[in-house]
Amino acid sequence: MKYPKKGEGKLGKKTKNVLIKVSGDLSEHQKSLEFVKKKGKLNYVVVILGGGTVISQEMKFRKIGYKFGPLGRETNFEGRQVSRDVLERIQERIQSLFIQEKIHAVVEIPVIAIGGVLCSINGDDYLKLGYNTFDELYCITTMERAEDKNKLFKQYPKIRIIGMH
Repeated sequence: MKYPKKGEGKLGKKTKNVLIKVSGDLSEHQKSLEFVKKKGKLNYVVVILGGGTVISQEMKFRKIGYKFGPLGRETNFEGRQVSRDVLERIQERIQSLFIQEKIHAVVEIPVIAIGGVLCSINGDDYLKLGYNTFDELYCITTMERAEDKNKLFKQYPKIRIIGMH
């Protein structure tokens, strides 16, 4: 039996590590699903979910204060819990959708713990964390935000911006 060389998929092509950040506003958008599905056919794909719009709505509803600092939303412990809970609900929904649509991808949320302290990370910054390791990186965003994302990622040539309606 001939074994594939390291880094080769079952079809003999090099399997790439692909990291895709998807705006929460587009997480169930048909074109973004098709893009992730296409990338997942021959590659190892990780999808980072955004959720800023929904998080802002939930925090406003609960009257939890926050401000945007250099690394994203700054808030208290309750606000960080709300952010994580909202993102986990989105993650669960998208994982189920990926299973239904036979989309091969791991779904991540931009929340980590440092020494046990819950840290929400802006999804765009989370995408940057994978820059040195992933072969391909994409940021799927709305057309309205695409120009701002191009400026944000200007010094990261591997990150490609995909604007969608």
